[in-house]
Amino acid sequence: MTRQHNFVNRFAIRYTGRGPVDRREGFTLTELLVTCALVTVLMLACAQIFSIASKTIGGGQAINAAVRDAQAAQAVFARDFSAAAPATVSPVMYIVSDRQYAFRNSNDSLSDTDGNIASADFDGDGNEETLSQAIYNFRNHRIDTVGFFAIDKYARQTGNGNALIIADASREAWIWYGHLTLANNDTSPTYYGPGDNHVSATNRNDNNRFATQWILGRVTVLMKDPSTINGGSAVAIPYGNGDLRPLAFRTTSSQPNDALLNFEYDMAAVTLAQFKQDVLNASSPLSHMIFEDAGSTRVGRIRANPFQVRPLDAQKVAQQVPIFVPACTQFIVEFAGDFLEQNPSTGAVEDVNSNGTVFESDGQIDYVPGTGQVRWYGMPRDTNGNGIISASDGDVVPVRDVAGGTAPVFERVLPTTSALSNYSNSGVTLSRYIAAWGPTDLNRPKMIRITLVIDRPEAEGRLLEGQSFEYVFNVGY
Repeated sequence: MTRQHNFVNRFAIRYTGRGPVDRREGFTLTELLVTCALVTVLMLACAQIFSIASKTIGGGQAINAAVRDAQAAQAVFARDFSAAAPATVSPVMYIVSDRQYAFRNSNDSLSDTDGNIASADFDGDGNEETLSQAIYNFRNHRIDTVGFFAIDKYARQTGNGNALIIADASREAWIWYGHLTLANNDTSPTYYGPGDNHVSATNRNDNNRFATQWILGRVTVLMKDPSTINGGSAVAIPYGNGDLRPLAFRTTSSQPNDALLNFEYDMAAVTLAQFKQDVLNASSPLSHMIFEDAGSTRVGRIRANPFQVRPLDAQKVAQQVPIFVPACTQFIVEFAGDFLEQNPSTGAVEDVNSNGTVFESDGQIDYVPGTGQVRWYGMPRDTNGNGIISASDGDVVPVRDVAGGTAPVFERVLPTTSALSNYSNSGVTLSRYIAAWGPTDLNRPKMIRITLVIDRPEAEGRLLEGQSFEYVFNVGY
């Protein structure tokens, strides 16, 4: 009996897994705490990996979207500038270069520590610095405008009443590029320019305050003799008026509602030849076509409203037509041409013909001595990234700076009272730059260079700044 009993006991011990020595039932508290800590660390690491991957994918998507917008814009730019009317036919061409301080977005505004929009931590050292006004970044923006006449095939994109688009076309047009003024969210909206301050606590710049909200616009106003316009309405101002309507921005009390500024219609009841005669007869043609009001210094900009509500009509649709490149935080326009005489051996600007002036063609586009690179003119800008902005360094400067301090007649407004040896100093203050050619100014730009920065909202938190794109176009005439 004893032998059998012992056998059964040994069998029970093996079967149940119990033994006289090892009687533990599970994990200790210390083991559980260590395990939880390890799992937490792994979860945090995984979350960080997914966050980085999400930002990388989002940043890539924002870059791809910006590239698509830039490629689409390039094709339009190329066609427009290649169709520019010859100087012998074109009444006016102008480039206005302006700066505007603005926060990149709402988060940039909230993170500002000193209340000074012109300063920011540009070098990442934890302190805010103020840079030269000639250095452009996510706080200091270029909002240039350019306008010219062109000859090509153009179709109407606006209508009248219930006809949202009227079928008509012309081979002559006035083309304008620039940042748009945008409607705020009020029922009867106020239109704000890029970076404008709020009018009041109840009248706010809802849609055009931050740089990532800005929209680059393109306007094509067709030109035809009134007797050949196909129904509907046009900017029907009689030929021979002295203030250059319909292609002036003026909005005085006598200005009709169909002013160019409001962009209700994209057809002007005047031909290119008729308008050129108007320009020749006008007392101050360029000021009418560049500025918003007579006697004003505010540059004229087309109004748009990207947030229309139903029901739609022709006027609401027309105010969406100018929208060209959204989230455009920089629009820089510069030009090159054969404006100065240069010594064929040294490249120095000098009166080669000994006729008392250096402002004449020598048969080749102006270039930088020593390098042979094309000389670009406009608002001062550092193009080689060495921190020096000067004519001798090959950077973008006014023609005046290259010509020894004397400005040509087409440089109507200059950013400084005199040429500077270096515009990159933090104390430099730049005002507006305007280059404008009238009907008697036949030596005009041969090339246009456009620099865009597209900073789409989905890039916020993923990319430090917007994506830059640079284009060079031959001017068609």
